[in-house]
Amino acid sequence: PEYQERCRQGVQELLRDREPQEIEWDDMTQLPFLTMCIKESLRLHPSVTVISRCCSQDIVLPDGRVIPKGVTCLISIFGTHHNPSVWPDPEVYNP
Repeated sequence: PEYQERCRQGVQELLRDREPQEIEWDDMTQLPFLTMCIKESLRLHPSVTVISRCCSQDIVLPDGRVIPKGVTCLISIFGTHHNPSVWPDPEVYNP
């Protein structure tokens, strides 16, 4: 609730003397906390949880294993965004 109120206050301040009271894309640069909240929400609840990519060339991993050209790799966005070695307290909403 406190984050929502802080975002609401920021938007109200931005739109105070504006008519019509509509946010434009360029306004987001003046709303950094709202941007942080949106990004943190997408980190915790990504709209796309997995992506796939086809290797266009052989990829040699640091341990010497090779991912051959033509192999489709799956990348877990959800897993990356909830990985405690990447994010301290990955389940906590922290804009």
